[in-house]
Amino acid sequence: MDADEVPLYSKKFGKQMERDIVQFVAFNDYKNDPIELAKQTLEEVPRQLVSYMASKGISPRKELLVNMNNYNFFEAQKVAFMHDLLGMGFSDEKIQQILGIGLPEYSTDLFKIHAFNPYFRNLLSEATAQMFK
Repeated sequence: MDADEVPLYSKKFGKQMERDIVQFVAFNDYKNDPIELAKQTLEEVPRQLVSYMASKGISPRKELLVNMNNYNFFEAQKVAFMHDLLGMGFSDEKIQQILGIGLPEYSTDLFKIHAFNPYFRNLLSEATAQMFK
């Protein structure tokens, strides 16, 4: 189903498919890095969305255009999250400490809970690491 190398051919419709809808990612390569796993899994989505919209004659408004080659969604999300935390009074050192342990999502409420818990451990990351040793 992943047609990155060879385009899919539909016998039913007698034509080559314009795009695939599946992205296979080697889980073991990213099992300890959920951000990179998500990035690799979703990597083709922006290009496929643009391709689909172009095939329907739908153009983006110029003021909303983003250079997809230079835009890193996950890095932008992390920077915005860190900016919010700095604005809440957390030190850069504390932010790096908690992010180093890992959070399942960028949530300021979740961060506040873990920032004041000296026993915080990312059990999901630890369990995943144990499963795939």
